Parts: sequence; C-alpha cells; structure tokens
Amino acid sequence: MERRYWQLTSFLHTDTEQETIRTVRDYLDDITTRQLISDVPLCSLLSGGVDSSAMTALAAKNLRASTGQTLDSFAVDFVDSDKITSSSTPEDTWWSSLDAPFAREVANHVKCNHTPIVLSNDLLIEHEDIGLKARDLPGWGDFDTSLYLLFKGVRERSTVALSGESADEVFGGYYYFQDPQALHHDGFPWLREGMAFADLLHDSHIAKIKPQEYARQRYLETMAEVPRLEGETGTDARLREVFYMALTHWLPALLHRKDRASMAVGLEVRVPFCDHRLVEYVWNVPWHIKQMGGMEKGLLRHAVADALPESVAWRKKSGYPAARDDKYLKHVRAQLAALLERPTEPVFDLLDRAKVAGILDGTRPVPYIGTAPSPAHSMSYIISLNKWIKNYGVDIHF
Repeated sequence: MERRYWQLTSFLHTDTEQETIRTVRDYLDDITTRQLISDVPLCSLLSGGVDSSAMTALAAKNLRASTGQTLDSFAVDFVDSDKITSSSTPEDTWWSSLDAPFAREVANHVKCNHTPIVLSNDLLIEHEDIGLKARDLPGWGDFDTSLYLLFKGVRERSTVALSGESADEVFGGYYYFQDPQALHHDGFPWLREGMAFADLLHDSHIAKIKPQEYARQRYLETMAEVPRLEGETGTDARLREVFYMALTHWLPALLHRKDRASMAVGLEVRVPFCDHRLVEYVWNVPWHIKQMGGMEKGLLRHAVADALPESVAWRKKSGYPAARDDKYLKHVRAQLAALLERPTEPVFDLLDRAKVAGILDGTRPVPYIGTAPSPAHSMSYIISLNKWIKNYGVDIHF
C-alpha cells in the first residue's frame, strides 16, 4: 500500500523582500551546517555556478568555524576545454561560459582545496557504457559518463559530497520559467518542441502506443495535483504549476541520475537544496521576489551574494558541461552509422530505421533531450537503447 507522507502546501507569502532574503540565507546556513555532519571525509562539488558555489562557500565557512578544517572541492572539466570558444558553437545557449575559471575563483575566495577532475574524449569513449550499467536503463550519453568519472575521481579522496543540484527547480533557474512560450505551453514546458524520440517509433507503434495522448494524460493528472493558492490567477498561477512540474517530474530524473552514478562508485552525494523546509518556504515566495533584479534565481543570488565573488554571484546560468570536441561526436555518429548497417539489431523492431537514418543524413532533426542538448547525447541514447534491449534480454511486444 502506498500513501503520501509529505506534500507542498500553498499559502499567502507575507514576508518582505528583505525578510525573504534573510530567511533563505538562515535556512541555507542551517542546512549546510547539518549536512556537514559526517564521520567520513566530506567534500563539495563546485562547478562555478551560483548553486554549487553558494553551497561550497557556506559549507567551507561553517566547516572551518566548527572544526577548523578546510573544505575540499571537486569539479569536472575536459582536456583543452579552454580552447573552445563561443564561436565554436554559434547557437550554443546551453553553456554561457566555461566553468573552470569561475570554480577556481570561488575556491580561492572561500579558501577551499579545489581539484578539477579532467577528462579526455578517449576516456569518455572507453567508459561509454557505464551509464547503462549504472542506470540499468538507457541514459544520457557522455553526460552520464562524465558524471560517473567525476564521482569516481571524488571517491578516491572522499566519501560524502555536497551538491548544488535542485536549486534550479526550487528557485526557478531554467529557461522555461522565463520563456513566455514555454511557460504558457499547454503541457510540460520542456516538451513544447514535441516528443522527438517518440516520433522515431514505427508509425504502427505510434498508432498503438499514442505517446502524445499519454503525455497529455500525465500532464492533466499533474495539473489536478497542484496545490493551488486561493485567488491566484494569470501568470502567477501558471508559474506555480510550472514549479510543481519541475519539482515532481523534472527533478526526479536528475536525482535518479545522480543517485545511480554516485552509488556505482560508493559515493554519498547530498543535496542540501532539497531540504524540505527550504522547498516549502520558497514554494510560496512570489515570482517577482524569486527573480528579483530580473535575473533567474535572483532571490538565491541576493541571499548568498556576500559569500561569493561578484562575478559568480551574478553569473548567467550555464548548463552541466559535456564533451564538445568533434572527436566524440564523430565517434558517436560512426557508431550510429554502423548500427544502421546491421540488419538484425533489435532496436529497429521499435524504431523506424529510415527515420533514424534521417538523423545522420540531415533530413530529420536530431531528437532533443532537454537536459542534454548536444547531438551526441541523442544519438548515444539510440545506441544505448539497442544495447539495453540486447544485454538485458528485453522482449518487445505490441
């Protein structure tokens, strides 16, 4: 028997902006202090974004005050990443800037011992199946591989790590909180561009499975669950719905990825921003306070600005880094091409071979994964799906 033991409750937020900033900071100070309790080596994951930087700064301060110890921090980076400029990816809106310089700046500012875990394309290729093995499901390509290798490197030096994950869902950091078209899309906002992977199915399968109808039904069920605030209408009411979707449907996928990758190497990764007290409080903070100053996660930035270098406190959001060298993309494209040439691969019982071929010859758009916008990730998913069907003895019946 399943029962819900906790859920969000909506009520009118009456604190002023300054009171809200102070309350959020008090929660973060208390949460990081509690999360530092450990009888094994503990560290922080520091990307140089405001989320991980805030967590690292407060943890470093509190650890030094309570024990006199210096916090260790770690970040993932890639060989020659400093040679990749914005001109290399002219339409790249996912990575606004390189992480490494900001991570070093934060580490110097808060005086922690920082270690980058630097990965090569050869290493990503060598371990490309690790995401499938850790998840027991097809995953997100080198996003999964790099996270696993980061955690593996951290585990050689530490046993517990603090992560800044979930701040985007709690404080409203994703594009779909800001983009009017995504925000007011009559469905899950990250599916506004459609369900490209579902479109790769054989047409006969689509007719039987009806993926669009399934997504619609799940969306309507989610809307029925949203804890409404009496009298709230318009954009404010819609934002409450979008926050609920982010917390209950987007965040679980990220936490599952994190749990699988960390447990595969025996590393405990804690997520202080998921503390239910913080989530409950920020849930009811009005949007104009959450994005104060007109910037995503403005409330969080104001709450921790005094603890961070100014360049980091107001740095534009940049997504989780991934391999951006042509070598990795060429490797994945070659794998997909080889898969298409083999006549009996089981994935084509599910996917239409001609549709998949269209991805390689450019006649069909590359399916988009909301958390992994590089073409390599989507192609890797198809390859991983085929391996999953074969290696796990999956039978496909319609």
